[in-house]
Amino acid sequence: MTRILFIQPHKTVLTSDLDRGESDKFLAERTDKFARVVPSLSAMTVLGALDKQHESYFIDATADNPQNIYPINSYISAIGLSDSELCDKISEIRPEIVLLTSMFSSEYFCVNNISQLVKRKFYLPVVVGGHHAELKPTWHINEGCVDLVGLGEGELNINQIIRGIEGSMNLSEIRGVVYRDASGGLRINPKGILDNLDRVWDIKKVVLRDRGEHRYLPDLVTRNPKLYLPERTTSKGVGVLYASRGCPYGCEYCNATHRDGKSIRHMSLDRMIKISEEFIEIGSSIFHNESDTFGIHPIDREYLRWVGEQRRNNRDISLVNTNSFFAKFFFSDRRFSPERVDLLKDAGFRTLTVSVESFNPKFNRGKLKGISTEMLNECFAYIKQKGLNIDLYMMYLFPEQTDDELKRDIELVGTLSPNLTTTTWRSLTYFPGTTYYDWAIRNGKFTEESYRQMIHEGNSFYHLDKRFNFSRISDPPRL
Repeated sequence: MTRILFIQPHKTVLTSDLDRGESDKFLAERTDKFARVVPSLSAMTVLGALDKQHESYFIDATADNPQNIYPINSYISAIGLSDSELCDKISEIRPEIVLLTSMFSSEYFCVNNISQLVKRKFYLPVVVGGHHAELKPTWHINEGCVDLVGLGEGELNINQIIRGIEGSMNLSEIRGVVYRDASGGLRINPKGILDNLDRVWDIKKVVLRDRGEHRYLPDLVTRNPKLYLPERTTSKGVGVLYASRGCPYGCEYCNATHRDGKSIRHMSLDRMIKISEEFIEIGSSIFHNESDTFGIHPIDREYLRWVGEQRRNNRDISLVNTNSFFAKFFFSDRRFSPERVDLLKDAGFRTLTVSVESFNPKFNRGKLKGISTEMLNECFAYIKQKGLNIDLYMMYLFPEQTDDELKRDIELVGTLSPNLTTTTWRSLTYFPGTTYYDWAIRNGKFTEESYRQMIHEGNSFYHLDKRFNFSRISDPPRL
């Protein structure tokens, strides 16, 4: 038996954005510039895959004290447990192996901070997985605070990794790991692909604290609760959906296709329902979708029908999609499908975030092919008629985008505005594993080292620095 501790690392905020008079408020009560705190999908899936002889424990460094905000450096503050609080929790658990997830490049240094703390105070082996760790494993290993990086989906190899650390299995035999051998050389074992997503999740371990309190309260998790949360619910906490992996679009600014492949791998409808029932059993009846392509696969639409049926039978269950729907979801064979809107209405959605990104085919990968603004207006008018809110999701500062191209997007949004509730404009930045990141490196826009320095200074998807503007827009407007 091995005692395994999974730590979900801190979220961060630009120190300059903090209102010191409001520092005692929850994360979600500030603005939607800040990262959301959601039930850790990585922890639920990985801990659920552990062999039964192991003991597992979980800490969410943000959600376990979301009112505490403290500086990491002169630019960035962390939200959540202080170092001393984290050490106290680790001392109480007495783990033998620590697992961490490094999901986002903008917060990879938070993972290293915890890893260094664990090494300095407890001398424990540390394993890091997650999307960023897979794309840039040396950003963790080269700082000497991580023993091993897991590649791909942790459910597939976590038990082998544990055996490798324990010494009962040779690391060279494990698929999907990065490590240094006895001579100090970097070894990268290719990853496998998880072909069956119908795996057990350890939901209670992650969602509930030891005394049964819900770790992820609805207002803490939901971006803009007044816009998205159902008006009436008895939900004590939040559940999540992550039923599919893979994306066929391969957008230049996103690494989902690079990470998970073009094919959409999907869990069964029965498994989606089972996970939902497990959440409902512990009082979490609001479900946030975290899949990149929710609604595109027919199983998603079958699930929506099931949720609608539960609601008609007066069950307290609602869906929230603070991720966005691709606009093409609302069209079948390039014709507007009112039935798809009805599915969402019946499933309890209050606000639909609809992703257009850009009307310019140079930047939207053809995701609007065959869909005109007139068709979108027909769709949005029907959504509004059904009593739903619409948040239109747009992007700007694409490489080589011109002022005129941006103005055209703004004009077209204007033609849709009578039916919109809000429009969210996000400036584009560059993530490892994306076409745009490789383009910027290749063309000398930044080096990997200067990029890492910008990340340490707090520049991310939500906090764009002018050094990330590689469009031809000289003075980005305040949108």
